[in-house]
Amino acid sequence: KVCVIFFFVACVGCNQQLHKVVQFPDIPVPRNSVMIKHESCSLDAATFRMGQWVYKGLQTREAILNFYKSEMPKFKWQLVSEDKNALQFEKPLIGKRVSLAEEADEKCAIYIYKVKGETRFTIRLKKIIRAKEEK
Repeated sequence: KVCVIFFFVACVGCNQQLHKVVQFPDIPVPRNSVMIKHESCSLDAATFRMGQWVYKGLQTREAILNFYKSEMPKFKWQLVSEDKNALQFEKPLIGKRVSLAEEADEKCAIYIYKVKGETRFTIRLKKIIRAKEEK
């Protein structure tokens, strides 16, 4: 059932506004940022969560990058890659096994860009399933 919901939401995208948009508490947002709701969506199920949130604001690209580099580690996110317009973070999902042979992490990516002269950023959250390491 969960896989079907995930597949449906992933295929339809955020434009359909199938559900209430919830910003998760462990993904901070810079002050004075405004969510563009018709481009945003989220889903919080028992075994996974996912989302895409699009914001606009008065911050510079550098200010947004610095905000996320300093704030995300406070919520146990680890920076795994960065470039001038994007950051990638990962967090292990402790206690949320997919199966006996698999474990999961969450991946959060922040993309920063300009639209008609205003700075926007998109936050994308997804689950990554990987084979469990043998001990």
